[in-house]
Amino acid sequence: MARLFDLHIHTTKGSADSSLTPEDLILEAERLGLRGLCITEHSGPWDRHEFAAFAALHNVVLIRAMEADTDMGHILCFGVDRYQSGFNRAEELSRAAHAVGGFVVSAHPFRGGGKRPAVTALPANFDPANLKVVTAAQMTALEQESERQGASTDTLMEKAGLAVAQYARQRMGGVAGLRAVILVGPGNNGADGLVVARHLRRWGAEVTACLLMSRPDVDPKLEMAREYGVFILKLSESPDLDALNQLLGRSQLVIDAILGTGRSRPLRGVVREALLRTAAVRVQGQAPLLLAL
Repeated sequence: MARLFDLHIHTTKGSADSSLTPEDLILEAERLGLRGLCITEHSGPWDRHEFAAFAALHNVVLIRAMEADTDMGHILCFGVDRYQSGFNRAEELSRAAHAVGGFVVSAHPFRGGGKRPAVTALPANFDPANLKVVTAAQMTALEQESERQGASTDTLMEKAGLAVAQYARQRMGGVAGLRAVILVGPGNNGADGLVVARHLRRWGAEVTACLLMSRPDVDPKLEMAREYGVFILKLSESPDLDALNQLLGRSQLVIDAILGTGRSRPLRGVVREALLRTAAVRVQGQAPLLLAL
């Protein structure tokens, strides 16, 4: 009897382009008669202990892996415990996998005629003035309706962060080696920014996340960004605005992920100072691109 394995599959736990929860994935595999699955998340492998506990609950064979975005396209990596700095280079990724007895496989070998696909450009007739603008109340209602339709807050954050990172990569013509600063607030808007930071770092940018306000004690987006090599500067604990000035002055990209739709009070303290300094940098020569979430 044939035993079929899917060697390249994602879930909503670690990949913004998937609509399958881990539990839904198991049900679908059983429906199709698959014997095993290689879960190759974009954001890096699951935590090994969490993965082992999940795998023990099911009869489908589960293999822990990841899919990395490299200078030679998307590559599946088996055996490496976590994403590391430098994995945006295929040679480094392969070396790390072989060092631990693992291996790598090209994820899409024939996509783009054997060449790395270019980032999709905006249509020539794109006009930001045609974008729909909603109020804070309307945005909150849209998010609540999305959740009622089955899109979790985490899924929305992952998709929003990825979309902003992709747009930044397009606007900058690539981000490898680019210096980026992410201004991070305390809530979901800050979490969106940490997702952006993770993807930019995954694509080879030098990324600093400046925490302007305290983040939750349990903060998966922050931990994942740190694991990917994002440098974390906690200005909420020690507001070193001189350090922020230096970062802003040498950056090519600044992401404002400080405050979302829930903020209505006047700006104060380190948040106000950070935004004033960002505005001052923008009027200088060689001003960084500023994107606000």
